[in-house]
Amino acid sequence: MVEYITFGQRKLGEAFAILGNPMSWMAMSGGAGVGWALYLGPPSIVQIFLTLQAEEQIVFLMERQQVLMGEWGEVITTQRRLI
Repeated sequence: MVEYITFGQRKLGEAFAILGNPMSWMAMSGGAGVGWALYLGPPSIVQIFLTLQAEEQIVFLMERQQVLMGEWGEVITTQRRLI
């Protein structure tokens, strides 16, 4: 569109003919929609992935804590030493 107007190779009427075509508007709107999907989609996907990863880490650490409590006893969960 811009090259039609700036380089003067086409007439301004042809540019308006393109803007008057509903298929052109559909293509422009579709392209904008894809752009917004690429802009807004990945952060949500990354958030879901990181949440699942953190939940797995919590489960692993809780299981490890139970193993340590079995080895060391309840004393490690009740007594605190100030350093």
